Amino acid sequence: RAPSTAMGADAPPAGTPGTGPIMDANSSVDALVEEAERLLAEGKADDAVVAARRATLRDADNLDAHLILGRAAATAGRFQTSEAAYGRVVAGRPTDAEALYGLALAQVTQDKAQTALSTLARLKKAHPADKRIDALEARIRVANGDTVGAAALIEKSGAEGAADQAGALLAGSGKYADAAEAFRRAADAKPDDANLQLKLGTALAFGGKLGDAEAALARASQLAPTDARAWKQLGNVRERQGDRAGAAAAYEALLKNVPGGDPSGKLKARIAALREDGAAAPE
Repeated sequence: RAPSTAMGADAPPAGTPGTGPIMDANSSVDALVEEAERLLAEGKADDAVVAARRATLRDADNLDAHLILGRAAATAGRFQTSEAAYGRVVAGRPTDAEALYGLALAQVTQDKAQTALSTLARLKKAHPADKRIDALEARIRVANGDTVGAAALIEKSGAEGAADQAGALLAGSGKYADAAEAFRRAADAKPDDANLQLKLGTALAFGGKLGDAEAALARASQLAPTDARAWKQLGNVRERQGDRAGAAAAYEALLKNVPGGDPSGKLKARIAALREDGAAAPE
């Protein structure tokens, strides 16, 4: 019978390359923590978890060992382990910024949004200037179904493209009026960005603001005439407005500017129908 190594369930088999002090039964806690940090830096998150966990088993009161365990576990996608490790650090060091942030992140990742909000409140109180707070709070608010609040936080960050990101979040949750306002702010900052005009026009169209939608989509098609999406959306909006001739003109512009833009021939048939309907319509 082989002798027991007493190394725990997470220990790799003997002779595993690159494990270093993990395999050394006499390694100190500090050495195991250093080894976990090295492994994590090398992208070996699962091995780092093993080393960090062995350090915590060697000294359950070593909070630095629990801290690196939380970090390694989160990187490895083992959020239950990460939550427990960060929770242990917070119990001993209640204002530790990394532990509070990591704990809240692990909680929201496991769909514990309300608990994560409580943890975030502690982080805010202890470190109000922490630049990570708004992004984390936005993520938690999304998990709680508060997309409007999340979008406001995203814009508040002032990051590049924040208004565009906020608009996409709002549009994805069906809040088209709010999305249009966010996209308008983004488009005002970059008036020659065709994609932002397209997003603005689309959100306005979904929100029923057809006149404003037509203006934005016409601008998008002028800025990017080879983008079939702008012409197609413009034609659709004009159809909804009852402007058959205008819709046909938009679809014709698509065919002119976008080679291969109608592989099925359905758009040509639609144009013919619109022209026929327009000719048949009473004065």
